[in-house]
Amino acid sequence: MMTLLSLIMAAVLLAIAAVHLAWGLGMTWPGHDRQSLIDTVIGHPDVTRMPGLGLCLAVTLALMAAALWAVWGGDLLPLPEATVWGLSVRATGFWVLVAVFLGRGIATYVPSPLAAAVEPFRTLDRRVYAPLCVALGGGFLLLAL
Repeated sequence: MMTLLSLIMAAVLLAIAAVHLAWGLGMTWPGHDRQSLIDTVIGHPDVTRMPGLGLCLAVTLALMAAALWAVWGGDLLPLPEATVWGLSVRATGFWVLVAVFLGRGIATYVPSPLAAAVEPFRTLDRRVYAPLCVALGGGFLLLAL
């Protein structure tokens, strides 16, 4: 069961990473132009341009690392156990990913800067982005345990 969970999570994370890379390279999907893309995926009323290639690459690499952790969590990637300052790299990574994804998902439903988001981001965030983050955070929690 954990193997299937880790594969599904890795596939989802890699797909999201690919989209972030494509945005960095200039793709405007799911918008039809730059501003509609910003309103759909960033949603902040003051943002008038997409992040550059460097930031998109950083997010892409972070998502790819999360996908790697998911595969590692399903014991599909036999990486050696390592410690830094006495802490397990594997376990610490899982707890960081749990905090990041659950935190991002929950932020949508509590008072936060996301409350000032424009449409269609606000609706997409409540219906798609936040639930996906909560699901990924829950998946990482299951893999951590």
